[in-house]
Amino acid sequence: MNRNLFYCLITVYLLMIFFYSLNSGLTCTNDGSHFALVNSMVERGSFELEDNVRFARHDSAISSGKYYSDRAPGFAFFLYLFNHALSPVKNSMQMINFDDFAFLKTDYSEDQRICLLQLAPAFCCTALFLVIFFLLRQLSYKLHVSILVAAGFCTGTIFLRYGTLLYSHIFTSLLVTLSFLLAISYARDKKIYILCTSTFLLAYAVISEYMTIFLFLPLFIFYIYKCRRNFLNIRHFTAFLVSGMIPATLLMSYNYMNFGSPFSLAQFHHSTYVFYHDAGAIFFGTDFLTNARTLLFYSPKYVTLFGGSIFLVIIFLLPFTYHALKKTPGPEHILFLSGFLIASVSIFSYTLCTGGLDLNYRHMLFAVPLLSPLVAEVFSSIEELSARFNRKHAYVLFILIFFIALLYSFQFQLRHLRSFFQARHEFLSYNITSAVNNCSFFMFLLVVYIAIALSVRGLMAANKRSRK
Repeated sequence: MNRNLFYCLITVYLLMIFFYSLNSGLTCTNDGSHFALVNSMVERGSFELEDNVRFARHDSAISSGKYYSDRAPGFAFFLYLFNHALSPVKNSMQMINFDDFAFLKTDYSEDQRICLLQLAPAFCCTALFLVIFFLLRQLSYKLHVSILVAAGFCTGTIFLRYGTLLYSHIFTSLLVTLSFLLAISYARDKKIYILCTSTFLLAYAVISEYMTIFLFLPLFIFYIYKCRRNFLNIRHFTAFLVSGMIPATLLMSYNYMNFGSPFSLAQFHHSTYVFYHDAGAIFFGTDFLTNARTLLFYSPKYVTLFGGSIFLVIIFLLPFTYHALKKTPGPEHILFLSGFLIASVSIFSYTLCTGGLDLNYRHMLFAVPLLSPLVAEVFSSIEELSARFNRKHAYVLFILIFFIALLYSFQFQLRHLRSFFQARHEFLSYNITSAVNNCSFFMFLLVVYIAIALSVRGLMAANKRSRK
């Protein structure tokens, strides 16, 4: 086995055990609405919730007197495939300790399905760590910087919380970050299959969380600036459009089947929040600047981005280090910064942007990993300044300060791991035994699938060589 692949698998296994041990099953109607849709598809092959509405309750949609999930369906589609992919080991899943929300709502098969599906957010958060790491390595940042920054984002932000919950945020964040990583690769290699994959992933992120659609704008501008000749080639541009239309067609088909129109989203039929019925009321129903302050900097009730993850404050050093070094940001850094800013502006304009009872910035979580290259760039700039002024100890001191800030952020996130409506336990990792068992079976199956994929790839390569 390739050594790098071995290290990746070990990392996945250990991190998955950590994230999975912190989960407590379904916690509220938010993850309950996702599960209700998956459960309906698995049990009846239907999108209609029927009795599964007990998991969604007020987080549901009503059309023609029938109940549906109010969520974007992309995450549930993924969970449906995830459930079938892991079906060979489902009977080996060990039960976890559930929150009170699911009490008396489930039977044994549903409890078993929840235990299996909770592997998905743990895997997504672990995969996000690897994607951020490889993104930073591709941008030529050093090994220790890439590891520190990737670890910071996955454990020092609310990704730690959403790596334990069946919400769509962690899944969408993974798709967005991987899409941007592949966009950078396409700009360098000009290969059409990379463009197709990047576009498909971002389009699928849109049908998982609609607000990600705004990220196509900075990505399109980046392609025009960085690789205009290749991107505007009729073959590449057609591939770009077709790749984006595949998830869009899936969403429109879902909408047409359930709500009578390809453009009628589930939110427009919300059973509780009637303002969703008017598309014009979804935005600018609350104060933009208040939303920005509440999500980014300070609110006595909320976990804010920079208040809860103080290691991210170093980003504000970047203009000063650039000025001292007489540097300007490259197109890749402008892409990531503009992606974060555009996503943030769209979320601040969203009427219910403050995460409901979660009391955090979860609606803009998909944009947070886009800050990772900027954090890594601060490391690079500080190191360059230290070398220029022959003060190498200054860079070591900077790393130490960053590590302390990261530890503080990690402890802060652990204190806010569970919302007020979730059960409290003296030991956070109270599902550690189940985590070891369930993640071990998951890894066994993952290795089998990887081996099959590598074998098929080898056979295709051998067949291609024989034809020559």
